[in-house]
Amino acid sequence: MNRKTEKTNERRREAGQIVKSIRLVKEVHQRHSWELMKKYRMTGQQAGALSIVAHQPGISLGELGEHMYLHISTCSGIVDRLEKKGYMTRSRGPEDRRVVRLHVTPRGRQIIRGMPVSGFGLLMRDIHGLPAGDVHKVCGAMKILMKVMKIEWTEEKEVIHGR
Repeated sequence: MNRKTEKTNERRREAGQIVKSIRLVKEVHQRHSWELMKKYRMTGQQAGALSIVAHQPGISLGELGEHMYLHISTCSGIVDRLEKKGYMTRSRGPEDRRVVRLHVTPRGRQIIRGMPVSGFGLLMRDIHGLPAGDVHKVCGAMKILMKVMKIEWTEEKEVIHGR
């Protein structure tokens, strides 16, 4: 086999590993989300939001968005659903009525007692445990992958453009 064919085969094998890794990450996330939904009747994002608010009572909606790496409007929808279930409440700040403060209800505390950490919560914890150099490498690789997939995302707007 010539050198060009070997390089082509190696590149094809590595491309396959990348695609398989993405599929596996997606499958693990979906399975975890399905288990949360089945057992607790809430999504991973809802469980994550509930856990964050339980650990930081009075957190603002904007701060919750920062912790979850989500746009404030996305967090607002998550909180809406948690409020409807009776797990969370919102209150306006006395000094600035525009600021919405979040609190977990007794019913919400009861449900999260036995709940495992959500999928992305575990991922964030594990990423924070990596050496800084590895985090930088993964971040760089994700930027390349997003570029390859023609995905455009900015922190200011939760708008995704892709294929």
